[in-house]
Amino acid sequence: MSKKTSLEYNAIQSKGQRKAPATRTMSEDAMLKPRDRRKLTGTVHDQMRNLSLVAWMVRKHLDYVTDFNVLIRTGNDALDAKLNQLFEWHGRKENFDICKRHSRRRALRLWESHRATDGDALAVMLKTGNLQFIEGDRIAGATATFPKKNRPKTLNDNGLVLDQYGAVKKYAITNRVDRDLVYSHMVDAKYCIFDGYFQRFDQTRGISPLTTAITTFQDLYENWDFTLLKIKLHALFGIAISQKLDEEDTGINDDGEQEGDIGSDEFGTAASAGTANAGEAEINFMDGPQLLRLEPGEGADTIESKTPNSGFLDFSEVMIRAGLLALDIPYTFYDSMKSSFSARIIDRNDYEESCRQKRESIRSFLNQYTAWKVAAWARLPDVAKLMKAAGITDARELVRAVEWIPAGQPWYDPKSQIEAELKAVAGGIQSRQRICQKYNLGDWRKIVRELEEEEREIEKRKVSVAIGDPGQETKGQEEGDGNE
Repeated sequence: MSKKTSLEYNAIQSKGQRKAPATRTMSEDAMLKPRDRRKLTGTVHDQMRNLSLVAWMVRKHLDYVTDFNVLIRTGNDALDAKLNQLFEWHGRKENFDICKRHSRRRALRLWESHRATDGDALAVMLKTGNLQFIEGDRIAGATATFPKKNRPKTLNDNGLVLDQYGAVKKYAITNRVDRDLVYSHMVDAKYCIFDGYFQRFDQTRGISPLTTAITTFQDLYENWDFTLLKIKLHALFGIAISQKLDEEDTGINDDGEQEGDIGSDEFGTAASAGTANAGEAEINFMDGPQLLRLEPGEGADTIESKTPNSGFLDFSEVMIRAGLLALDIPYTFYDSMKSSFSARIIDRNDYEESCRQKRESIRSFLNQYTAWKVAAWARLPDVAKLMKAAGITDARELVRAVEWIPAGQPWYDPKSQIEAELKAVAGGIQSRQRICQKYNLGDWRKIVRELEEEEREIEKRKVSVAIGDPGQETKGQEEGDGNE
């Protein structure tokens, strides 16, 4: 009889060999209810406090994603300089943060940190010109306490007021009072910058990408604690001293009883059975290393548990690798000894690709912030005068001249990388500006101006500066040959 062939998807078949397939699809907001969201957020923050691996993992994510420099190109150097001055001034903590705690750079790191751990975060653009930052769990409905039952009728359990299309109209802001969230006020969405990690179109609240690694890290943390406790207990064992017996000297008398005492001293030093003077072997290492004078045929060995074993270490590595995937971080970032130099470079290039979308979220925040601040600065008399000189009549045109560039990363192998980038420029497939952005070197035009100032200073001081590799003709020599 021929075997019956299935014409269905195996993924939806329940054969009793694994967890049954899900029977329905729900909204992510319904899957993660407000009280469960608070529990999840609290668990992630607890791991951030107590497990250095998770804390490092988030910090490394922030290092690659949140560092941006502003690049302004209006075509007017004076206007560029003025806007750079304003952005630098407003980036200070006393001007950027209404609480006067965080500069723009630090606030960006905290913004992304809360997006990664809480799922989302909110920034309110205040009339004072400052930003007020709200952690995700402080946007609350069902988990908040409303004085005198004064809860807005249109507010949902996630702390949002939505329009007919699902767009957010208002956010409910709460304050922390001990362990409770107490409703404070509603804020209009047009004055807010809101962002989070979304997986589906229907989501209204973001969900932390660390959700998939929570149990992995929790198990790893507990296993490390148990293994360390086991190692400490096994460290209490001491030394075993044994003596080879002749075939006739068994240590057993004619009545079949063991001669002599067998036991251990108060320090846990064990003596093996079959040694004539086993009960007299006492060794104390409390005062440091000891010299053992053993009788012929005796031997000494340490009692150890061989903990942790290689299997536990290998499994821990697999768990760490799986946990790092939550933020797309390569394992070679955690343990560089596990791969070659070229493999590490490939890993970093792959990770840079995964960071692009995450950086776009930060850039979106900075673009909204820029539109808000530049619109206000365009009304300043000195800025308006410079705009007129540059032929710019609209603040929106000024906003388009402002670009936020990821800071980039330093060279791994400067010599070979610089040579490759120079060839790319010479071949016309790369620009100086993009290379400067890639390696966090700033605006290439600023570098040109600095080089020009250096050349003038060198000429003024009449000093000789050699530019060239050893064995090559230097710049000064080339100029000298041309003058002859």
